[in-house]
Amino acid sequence: MAYLMRVARANGYMSVGQLRTAIASSTPAPFSELCQRLRLGATEQSRLFGVTPRNWAGCFSLPGLAQSAFNQTYRRWCPACLGSDGLFLGMWEIKLVCICIRHRAWLCDVCPRCKRSQSWHGVNLLKCECGAELAHGAGERAIAAEVMLTRALLAFEHEVPAAEGTPPLDAAATHRLVLYVGRFGTNSQPNRPGQVAGLSRMSTARTLVAGTASLLHNWPGSFYTLLASLQQSSASSSSVRRAFGVLYHVLYDDLKPPCFQFLRNAFEDYLSEHWWGMVCKRNRLLRRETVASHPRITLQQAATAAGVDRAVIRHLAQAELIPIDQAIYTSGRRASTMHQRDLVGLVTLVEGAVTLKTASHLSQISERRLRELISDGIIKPLVSRHSQRTAAWLIPKVELDRLRIVPNAPDIAAGIILLDVFKYWRLREHESTQLVRAILDREISTHAPHKAAVPLGLAKLDRVTVKLWLASQRDAAEAAMSVDQAAKLLGVKQQVAYSLIHGGYLHSCYDAGLGHRVSMEQVESFKQEYVSLAELARQYSRSPRALLSELPAKPACGPTVDGCRQYFYRRADLAPRKRLSRTSERSYPEKRH
Repeated sequence: MAYLMRVARANGYMSVGQLRTAIASSTPAPFSELCQRLRLGATEQSRLFGVTPRNWAGCFSLPGLAQSAFNQTYRRWCPACLGSDGLFLGMWEIKLVCICIRHRAWLCDVCPRCKRSQSWHGVNLLKCECGAELAHGAGERAIAAEVMLTRALLAFEHEVPAAEGTPPLDAAATHRLVLYVGRFGTNSQPNRPGQVAGLSRMSTARTLVAGTASLLHNWPGSFYTLLASLQQSSASSSSVRRAFGVLYHVLYDDLKPPCFQFLRNAFEDYLSEHWWGMVCKRNRLLRRETVASHPRITLQQAATAAGVDRAVIRHLAQAELIPIDQAIYTSGRRASTMHQRDLVGLVTLVEGAVTLKTASHLSQISERRLRELISDGIIKPLVSRHSQRTAAWLIPKVELDRLRIVPNAPDIAAGIILLDVFKYWRLREHESTQLVRAILDREISTHAPHKAAVPLGLAKLDRVTVKLWLASQRDAAEAAMSVDQAAKLLGVKQQVAYSLIHGGYLHSCYDAGLGHRVSMEQVESFKQEYVSLAELARQYSRSPRALLSELPAKPACGPTVDGCRQYFYRRADLAPRKRLSRTSERSYPEKRH
């Protein structure tokens, strides 16, 4: 097209249309007639690149490209090339060629003065209708990845890679690649890939080229980033086709030729590493080795391999002891999978684990006492009715090993085993767990003629030692005061004291017959650590409500914090602001009497 404009101008015509009329309006092949008149041989004609208008019936240099791939609406140019050579290159007529590979700069398509797009009307390639020189503009610098992609778009003689790490492609394949993947981004994907409106505009074509270069850059890292964003946006779908939507159709339908296999290979490698769902035989478009080697397994498969029930796997995942991936559908159905590399950890975790009944038999302690030990935190089960609401218990082997005691004292005649203590002695609530903790901590010795480990229930204890220990525990509980008495010492209501106990601020001991008991040491410890808002208000002669909004520290508990009836502050939070408190105290007006 640019050559026709030069010929028309050289012969005094004002447009290419006038040149066409001058040759012969009835000639079926006007371009061939023009070549004969200009005496252009086959060698000269082979150097021409691009397409001619339809009424010229001529077409040159279309290796694999459709005529629609060439821009017959607007011109593009490199100002540096126009300024140095004064020539308009035919490769600039390709819609997707937006970069001058010689100067590594984006082409221009508007006048540097009037900012109007330059059409193919007229015969002057170097000037705009406003008189401005098109060579005076400056193209924006292009990055290396965009220049490399443009070289692949112009690879008509031999194949070249479109990006580092990708296989070589010819020009036609690269054009198809840009048209179909150029509009994919981490936040958007096209509804109709391959169908791009307004591609003759530089802005539209530049978006495609830049998007493709960004996607192919650091291959396959940027492609993996795109796949991760698509997967995250459809996290509730376990279908590969639905999760990746349009891109899946592009990879396996629109870009089906073998030259684009590297895209599918990268996609399937991503599935093997990052896809949380199953890849099964219904994914017929995937390679067989991809389906066979996919590392994700169902919870039922994991349960079969570990030799436990599927419910155990689910409860272990709920307790965050094993990692699983799960999606919840709108119907409420859950789909869960597990990675094969976590199967070894699962087998190690459940190996030797037993139910509560088996643990009772091995430790020679009743199931009721074992449940008390679990509630008190002495035994930590893998699966618990209390925490996971399961129908069964699962106790690991390491916890069972702790329930075997190695005697640390010689044998005695007046001894009693722990099982008989639990069975025949009238222990109060929590005394059984406190006794077991004392035995495990070696506060109470166990006796035997040998050093072999025995089940905890068969551990022999000194009868007198256990009675003295129980008496001391009960004396300490009875010596403590009631919650009502502790509330009076603290200057609060009984309900406030109970709230402090339940919140863990005021420590207490629970006795089955006497209820919560608070020692004087625990009361003094609370006073040293906490101070009430009412006490601070009396100290500063302020109302509690006003002081609450003025104190810079946040209350540890109170009506708006945890539902406690009174506000309490930690003294440590108020200590760094002691200077501010004194200043505020002096600035407060004296109370009027």
